[in-house]
Amino acid sequence: MSSRATLVPVFVLVLAFSERASALTSYVHVTVKALQNNGGYCPTTRNCTGSYYKQAQFGVNRPLRDLRIYLKSGNTTIGQGVTNVGGQTLIAFFWPPPDPLNISILIKFEEGNGRWAVRNLSGGVVTRQPAVGMLPYTPDSWAPTMRTVTLGTAAVPDEHANLFDVVTKAWSNGLSEDATLQSLFTGVSIRGFTSYTGGDCPTSCAMPESKIIKISEIHRYSMIPMHEMGHIANYLSHRGGAFSYGGCYTYPSECSGFPGSASGVWYPDSPEWGSASFEEGLATFAAVAGYYARSAPVPYFCDYASAPCQAGTFDVEISPTCGSGSAGMPINVTRYFWDLYDTVNDSETIEREMHRVLGVLYSFPDGTANGAEDEPRVPLDPDEDGRSLFDYRKYDDVPPAVWSANCSPSPGD
Repeated sequence: MSSRATLVPVFVLVLAFSERASALTSYVHVTVKALQNNGGYCPTTRNCTGSYYKQAQFGVNRPLRDLRIYLKSGNTTIGQGVTNVGGQTLIAFFWPPPDPLNISILIKFEEGNGRWAVRNLSGGVVTRQPAVGMLPYTPDSWAPTMRTVTLGTAAVPDEHANLFDVVTKAWSNGLSEDATLQSLFTGVSIRGFTSYTGGDCPTSCAMPESKIIKISEIHRYSMIPMHEMGHIANYLSHRGGAFSYGGCYTYPSECSGFPGSASGVWYPDSPEWGSASFEEGLATFAAVAGYYARSAPVPYFCDYASAPCQAGTFDVEISPTCGSGSAGMPINVTRYFWDLYDTVNDSETIEREMHRVLGVLYSFPDGTANGAEDEPRVPLDPDEDGRSLFDYRKYDDVPPAVWSANCSPSPGD
């Protein structure tokens, strides 16, 4: 009898404690959006089949995915989460919070898995911290308190939110399909915004060895950040090699190293040495894949800010007219990669997924021999000007017809 008398009250106390502990957990459902102001979208005047970013999505509030956020009560972090594709996350926290009258959402422009962060020019992570009002006690995760945070307005878009959004598209729509990049693409620092009239990356640049991207003020709200992400991906395919890319922008005369060409800029349709056109063309391919699916019949690339790619810019699917120097134009390298990737039957039927297109980069043999992973750049030597499309073609097993369709008729040297 005495043992029963002892067990019953203990059981009741455990139940009571369990119910009280459960009652201390509350839930808030947070949605983060930003006024979409990025350029390069597909206009209503074009066939937008396969476009991830259409005109209807421009100038309206759109969700920010893969964003790390923190629930704050005063200076105390009481919960955190990472937004999903709809810009949403459910955060559990202990209730009542320590400072119930001072609740805010701290938004850090960091990718949820630590792949990149949007930073200022000094290297600090950019943040926003809007207040969200008092949070009532809502113990059911299926019926939480709802809060929506919107960054930017039509009059004043949030430049860093838009930068985070555009590089997220480059990763989630294209680069993430490569398993090797899944493990290598981490810790990238994306910094904005440099002055167009200054000496620090005035037209945007990537410093792959340190995984730093700097975006110019003239490339805010454009596709260029996705292009710079492509540079990082190409560098990572060397897996710590010497990475002998060094400029060579003006063909056939100059090959003295970056920036090389007049005003320190490159152009998609100007002839360059093989290493330069390969590097820039591959980076642009990554940008186009960020905005267009493989099924897109009219994918475009441009550097327009807050505007669509107009006719007369760069249709990546079109078969170019091949004249003098065309083989060295970066846009034709981009078109070559797109022909490998797309599912549109335009004189070829090759349909390779992203991991196969990028996977060839890992097939280059180690070393510095001609055609090797870290082939050196020898000034004015067309056979040894760094890793190029000629070298890529040695390992991609693609019929010569695809070469000639993109102004690259000769086999790899």
